[in-house]
Amino acid sequence: MSRKTSTSASRAYAQAYKGADATTATFFNDLVRCETRLYNALNDRMRRGHGIAASQYKFLRYLRDHPDARVGDLAAFFVIGVGATSKGMDRLEGRGLFRRVPDPADRRSSLLELTDTGERLVHEADEGSRPSARSSRRPSTLRG
Repeated sequence: MSRKTSTSASRAYAQAYKGADATTATFFNDLVRCETRLYNALNDRMRRGHGIAASQYKFLRYLRDHPDARVGDLAAFFVIGVGATSKGMDRLEGRGLFRRVPDPADRRSSLLELTDTGERLVHEADEGSRPSARSSRRPSTLRG
């Protein structure tokens, strides 16, 4: 998604939200709060269990699911800047979770490849993020 498309979508959302009745606006606000709480709970679980943030987990999962991805591919998919994506990937590379390999089709570019350590971490994090029978109750942070 280009920056122009993203800006257009933001404007369309703002216009629709302004025209929403009070019930719809309240429902939407509750939905956003619930999504934020879920994301924060996932982020906390990822940090405690695997030492990475949820956003880093999402980057690593993308690499697992999209072999031969480039930094620009991640930036486009997550709708963030290439510079911010590259810095985030530098941190993960420093931890040995992926490596940059030369792109045989374009010597100016690198392909991103999970290391065995990165593959293991994504697998373990995937397994740990699945709800178990014990955790099927709603967490207290989602009540209310």
